[in-house]
Amino acid sequence: MDLIKDTMPLLENKKLKFIKQNENQKTVWPRRKPEDGEIRNKNKIDEAYCFIRALTHPYPGAFIKIPEVKLIIWEAVKTNDKYKGKKLSLKMKFRFKKI
Repeated sequence: MDLIKDTMPLLENKKLKFIKQNENQKTVWPRRKPEDGEIRNKNKIDEAYCFIRALTHPYPGAFIKIPEVKLIIWEAVKTNDKYKGKKLSLKMKFRFKKI
């Protein structure tokens, strides 16, 4: 909030100075690919839950591949089901897509 509070008066008074980015110091992140949405067996329930939430609409959705089918998961809810004292399952809304 301080950034906005400090910057707005400069912008309104046309006193904001723009600095060209130094191309040698820029940070670049690789572009996301469709296969980056796959949930793998090594993911823990909490990781899968956050992953599904992050990739829901308008993004392409998290998914699991099973033979001949891509299961796209749009929503997940943690359940109170327990196994050895740990939350174990997710309830999910999904759609099938033949591959």
